[in-house]
Amino acid sequence: MSRRRPAVLAALAATAVALAGAPSPAPAAAPVLPACALGSGTAADNTTLRREVDAQVRAYVRRESPGPASRLAYAAGLAAYLYGFPTVQLHATVLNYPRNQIVGIGQLADPSTVQVVAPNHDTLYSVSQVDLSDGPLLLETPPTAGRYAVVQLLDAFTNAFAYVGDGAAGARGERAAIVPPGWTGTLPAGVRLIRAPTRTLWLLGRTLSRGAADQATAKALLGRYSLTPLADALAGTRRNALVLDAFPKNLKRVIAPKGIAFFDQLGTDLAKDPAPARDACALRTFAAAGVGAGRTPSTQLTGARRRAVDAAATDGARLLSRIVRQRLAAGRRAGHGWTAFPKNIARFGADYATRALVATVGLGANTAEKAIYPSTTTDDRGRGLDGRHTYVLRFKPGQSPPVRAFWSLTLYDARILLYANPLQRYALGDRSPGLKRDPDGGLTIRVSHATPPAAQRSNWLPAPSGPFSLYLRLYEPEPRAASGAWVPPAVRRMR
Repeated sequence: MSRRRPAVLAALAATAVALAGAPSPAPAAAPVLPACALGSGTAADNTTLRREVDAQVRAYVRRESPGPASRLAYAAGLAAYLYGFPTVQLHATVLNYPRNQIVGIGQLADPSTVQVVAPNHDTLYSVSQVDLSDGPLLLETPPTAGRYAVVQLLDAFTNAFAYVGDGAAGARGERAAIVPPGWTGTLPAGVRLIRAPTRTLWLLGRTLSRGAADQATAKALLGRYSLTPLADALAGTRRNALVLDAFPKNLKRVIAPKGIAFFDQLGTDLAKDPAPARDACALRTFAAAGVGAGRTPSTQLTGARRRAVDAAATDGARLLSRIVRQRLAAGRRAGHGWTAFPKNIARFGADYATRALVATVGLGANTAEKAIYPSTTTDDRGRGLDGRHTYVLRFKPGQSPPVRAFWSLTLYDARILLYANPLQRYALGDRSPGLKRDPDGGLTIRVSHATPPAAQRSNWLPAPSGPFSLYLRLYEPEPRAASGAWVPPAVRRMR
C-alpha cells in the first residue's frame, strides 16, 4: 500500500459522509479584532461592547457568507464607525460657523435651535470654527462681574482640552494664545499659552442669562469677546465678536453621511487633523476597511470588500444607537432612573465608545468639574416618559441640586430638541421667577402635556403629547453631586 492511500481513503470517506447528508461545516468564524480597535472603557463596558460587535459580525457572516478579507473589512469598519463618528460630527458642526470669528447668539436656545442635540436654555452661546492652519490666535474674554461665563475649547476628537475666562480669570478677563501642534515661539507677559491638539477646534462659550430682564446685559457682554490672529493682535488689532439677535434660521441639524461616504468623510477629516499617537493601533486595524487619513474607500475599494465596508457604515450607525440605548438604560438602573454622564464625559482618552455616545446625545458637553447632566426617559417604575401622563419631580427640603453656580431642569422632545409650547417655557430651575415652594420648603415640579389647574402652573413644565426626556444641569456641581453621592429624586407618574 502506498503512503498516500490512507489519506485518499480518508478523503473519500469524508466525501461519502457529506453526500449522505452530514451537516455542512459551520461558516468560518468572524475575525477577532484587537482590543485597541474598540478602545478602552471600563471592564464592564469593554465586555458589553465586544459582545455587541461580535454579534453584529456574526449576523453579517450569516447574511452574506463573505470571504476572509471581506469579513475583516466589515469588522474593522464597524470599529472605525464608532471611532470616527464624533470627529465627523464635530467637523460638520463647526462648518455652521464663521472661520476664526466668534459669533454670539443674543437669544437663549429655543425650538428652532436644531444644530446640536440637547441645547441648554440657561446661557447665551458664543461659537466659532477655529482653524489654526494659518497660525496662533489670541482669545480675549472680558471681566464678567460675577456672572457665570466660560469659553470651552474642543479638539477635532471632541475632547474639551481647555477652558478660558472662568473662575479667577472671570473677575479680570483673560488673554490666551491658542497655538497649533508643533508651534514654537514666545508670548508677551500676561498671555496664557494653550497648545491645541488639533488644528480644527470648536469654540463654545456659555454666558448666563438670568431671564428676559437680564438678556440685554448678557448680550452686551458677548460683544466683548474677541478672537484675533496673534500677529495682528500684537500689532494692536482686535477682531471683536459678531453678536446676532437670534440663532440663524437657515442652519440645519448635522447628520452624518450614509454608507461608505461616511468613511470618505472620515478620511478627509483625519487628513486635516491627524489622530493622536495613542490611536495608532486602532488606525492600523481600520486600514483593513480602507479607512484612514486621506483615504476614500468608495473609490479605492471594489467588489465584495467595498460592499462589506458600505454595510459596516450602515450597521455601525445601528450599532451605535443600540450601544447608546444600553448604556443609558444601565445608567438609569444605577441612578434611580437617572443616567449620569460618565466621569470622562469630555476628556475621553481612548474610550471610543463613550466618546461616540456623548457625540450622539450631548456633543459639546462640559467636563464633570464644570457641569454634570443627569437625564432620564423613564419614571420611577421604568416606564417611558410620555406627555399623555402627568409626572412630578419633588426635591425634599435640603435636597435641591447641590451646586456652586446654578441648576436647571430642561425638557426635550423625542429628537432631544426643545419642545415648542405656548408658554415658551423650556426649563425650570433655581433662577426661574415665580416658582412656588412646598409648605415644608421642598420643591415640586409638574410635567405634563395637559395644562394643570391654575394654582400649579407656576411649577409646570409643558411636555409634548408623546415621548420626552428630562435633563438636569448642575453647573459647577458640589463634590457630593460630582461623585454620585447625591442622586436626583425619581420622576413619579401621577396618572
